[in-house]
Amino acid sequence: MTAVSAKPITPSRPLPQAAASPPPFRLLAAHFVTVVASAVAGSVGLVVVAPRLARGDFLAPSVLATVHLFTLGVLVTAIFGVLHQFYPMAIAVPMRSVRVAWIGAASLITGMLTVVIGFGTWTPALLAIGWTLLSVAMGALAWNILSGRRRSPHAGAVGLYVSAGHAALGIAILLAGARIGEVLGLWTVSRLGIIAAHYHLAALGFGLLTVVGVGSRMVPMFLVSHGAPTWPIKWIGPLIGAGLLLFGTGVLGAGAVLTWTGASFMAAGVVAHLMLVRAYFGKRLRRHLDGALAHARMAFINLAIAVGLGAMLLVLPGFQPRLWIVYVVTGLVGFLVLLILGMLQKLMPHIGRLHLYRPVSGSPPPDANALLHQGASRVSLVMAQLGLVTFAAGVLAGDGAVARIGALAWLAAVMIIAGQFGRIVRTLRG
Repeated sequence: MTAVSAKPITPSRPLPQAAASPPPFRLLAAHFVTVVASAVAGSVGLVVVAPRLARGDFLAPSVLATVHLFTLGVLVTAIFGVLHQFYPMAIAVPMRSVRVAWIGAASLITGMLTVVIGFGTWTPALLAIGWTLLSVAMGALAWNILSGRRRSPHAGAVGLYVSAGHAALGIAILLAGARIGEVLGLWTVSRLGIIAAHYHLAALGFGLLTVVGVGSRMVPMFLVSHGAPTWPIKWIGPLIGAGLLLFGTGVLGAGAVLTWTGASFMAAGVVAHLMLVRAYFGKRLRRHLDGALAHARMAFINLAIAVGLGAMLLVLPGFQPRLWIVYVVTGLVGFLVLLILGMLQKLMPHIGRLHLYRPVSGSPPPDANALLHQGASRVSLVMAQLGLVTFAAGVLAGDGAVARIGALAWLAAVMIIAGQFGRIVRTLRG
């Protein structure tokens, strides 16, 4: 019998398919430029709101706008950008559509700006619009990139952790929607409970779980590290996931027992991750850390400090608003933002060298590692950490002037890093 091949049916208006690797440079640039601009704007905002935070006022509109410059503008935008570059290569499945990628990027950046403006001007309608745009961006990323995990035999732990982080971000956005609904007068929710659950879902659920998944490939590669144990990977996700569920249920009204139990699980998961990171750094073949990886190491130290601060919040009686502020700033700015700025100092020279270099008279392309000024990178790290410590001391002491001095030092560090990126672009474009 002669086999007859059926003609495949194609849609009338197919979406353009992306090449397997790499994604369009302009797509990556849109994400990373937004990250750097948001880091600078958020740092300026931290200087402005420092005295208010020293008084323990973390619910002011200007404070919420500043926080979301860091969470949405830096954390979410950086991870979405890195996933466009890293995830398809890690699981060997290309993203489905360049068009959808651009729709997602435009929705993310526009939604972030709308939310920040909505908080800054306290316009609930803008918050609702921004929430909708962010939901569109999440859906675009899930369909376009994350769905590849189901078609890949290579996804492994990276795919599981990235998907779990994305799910946590989705729940965090749902909680944000519930809070926006309360502001609009649609229903009543526990304000502090929503804030606590929302923050931990964003920082631990989305931020840390994604760092665990992506970092399990990227950090050992940068450090040239071999032989780290694999058992923590099996426990970090379940511990943090169970902890978030129990903690969120507890702070939303189920009681102190669930809150304590969930917090204990989350702390255990973070400690397991810190043990893994210590093994990465301890078993590295490249003993000398450049400025970018020194930023990463300090970020993980700040994560360990945040665990201790969280334990103090549980032990001390009553609600401690200043300690809560220091806890959030240490975990969000000291860990996640500092880690992202460090990793961008590692990624930007290589990505820029690939896409921006213009050969002159047949000269060879510059060494990517030499594009970053190591002295400036180390100065920025010292200023960033001194700024965070000074800011924390000012907030805990209720001294707005000291908190602002710390915030200014942090801003100076971020400006140095932003200058590094500008220097890389100028050098490569001649």
